[in-house]
Parts: sequence; C-alpha cells; structure tokens
Amino acid sequence: MSLFEKRSAKTSSSCSCGRCPATAAETAAAGKTPLLAVLGSGCSRCKELLANTREALSAEGIAVEPKYITDLKTIMSFGVMSLPALVIRGRTVSAGRVLKPAEIGKLLHENFA
Repeated sequence: MSLFEKRSAKTSSSCSCGRCPATAAETAAAGKTPLLAVLGSGCSRCKELLANTREALSAEGIAVEPKYITDLKTIMSFGVMSLPALVIRGRTVSAGRVLKPAEIGKLLHENFA
C-alpha cells in the first residue's frame, strides 16, 4: 500500500488501525446494542439499579427485559467511567448513581415514546 492510498472500509472500527473495537454508536448502528441495558460490576448497587429498572418497566407496561452487562470491554465501549450505568437505545442516560424507579420511568417515557 502506498502512502497516499485510501484504506479500504472493511473494518467497522472508528480507529484507522482496524484492530480496535467498534464504538458503542457503531455497534448500535449495526443493531448489536441492546434496547435497554444496565452496566455494572456485579455489586449490590448495580443489582439495585437492575431491580429498579425492571420495576419501572413493569409500572410503565413496557415488555422489554433489560440486559445486565458486566463485561468490562463492553462497558468501556459505551464510554462509561462510573458504575452503575443505564443505557437506553445505545445512549448512556445515567452513570454513577442508582436511579429510583420513578426516575427510570421518566427516562423510559422520553426514550420509548
């Protein structure tokens, strides 16, 4: 490859090296990001956010099961620096705190309406 040739677009990574993982936005565009996810390390605060999310979903009548993601590489792809975090439709809507079911319900209304 010469110095001025264009690189082929065969990788889905935003990095030009082609070895880096895709960003959360690129993964969402490819349809691989869950509709609703709780990111956490497995601690009690993360599990509390998951329980509150399930409670809010049932109160709102939304039939979606939140995915609980504990894999560090996947969490890093969302750009989250504080856990627990709530992701709706590939966008991080909360990080670093345990939301109450009413707060989650408001976020669900904003993102599922």
